[in-house]
Amino acid sequence: MSVSSILKGINLSGFSDRGPFYHPAPHVQMDFYQAKGMNFFRIPIWWDRLQPTTSAPFDATVWSEVQDVITYGLSLGCTVMINNHCMGGRQVAGEDRKLGDPQLPYAALADFWTRIATVYKHEPRVWFDLINEPGDLPLNGHPTPTDALVTIYNETIAAIRGEGAMNLIVLEGNGFNNAKAFNQNPFYNPGTTPPTSGAAFAAGIVDAASNWCVSCHNYPDALHGQGGPAINATILRTQFQNVMDWSTATKIKVMCGEWSVIAADPNGQAVTTDYLDWFEANQDKVLAWSWWQGREKAWGGGNFTIFSDEAPEDARWAWLKPYLT
Repeated sequence: MSVSSILKGINLSGFSDRGPFYHPAPHVQMDFYQAKGMNFFRIPIWWDRLQPTTSAPFDATVWSEVQDVITYGLSLGCTVMINNHCMGGRQVAGEDRKLGDPQLPYAALADFWTRIATVYKHEPRVWFDLINEPGDLPLNGHPTPTDALVTIYNETIAAIRGEGAMNLIVLEGNGFNNAKAFNQNPFYNPGTTPPTSGAAFAAGIVDAASNWCVSCHNYPDALHGQGGPAINATILRTQFQNVMDWSTATKIKVMCGEWSVIAADPNGQAVTTDYLDWFEANQDKVLAWSWWQGREKAWGGGNFTIFSDEAPEDARWAWLKPYLT
């Protein structure tokens, strides 16, 4: 296979774990994935833990651990994407809130990202994935939740650019960022003619740096991410087709921030090959993909997980190997 421009990697999910499962990715784990040919790490972070009080300083210990993982990833020659793994909300004073609630104004997200932008504005290999799987957003004066999401993104983008950070900004779609809904199903929106995320983003996103892309999540099982077998051997490509078509029409790059296939799936290798061959054929549109998820066995994980310390080695590495650098 010829050299690919697509970044290929994995989600290091320990920072997004709640309670006692919280754990920074060890360097040896990152070494393992990089040695496999991966050159991209997505780092999901639980907002509440990194910033216990909104619009206030980060927890010093957690922020130091996050920075260590980012720094080490960069030292390996990898690109690192920071993700606020919040689904468009968090707890405030012990209560669940969504962006747009009076207790969680849009400015709280802008504050979170400007603190990060201040540190990484001179490192273009650090990308900012603003909200993981936004959903159930209050209208807050907008005609639809997707219009509200566009305003949230625009205010946050403006704040990041105001810090002088030109880093790539990554946007996820409304309705929990399901690829198959991105530009063909106005998911979770009221009204007679609500916009899809694709239509709303293309028409409404404003970025002074013109340096943003879209990331969608894509799982092959019937319940989309619950760990079952693939619906069929072409399902990932079929579900992502509307995203690719949107990229063709808008000239805006796309990526797949989460996807996976279970090892026990009889169609698993066929699904993987069909999807990644198609991505390779569309390198002019696809920036990156990241598998969900990478962990060490001591921390547990579902059947999508490829552990860094499993013996014998996970069979899915053979499926991925032709596409890794």
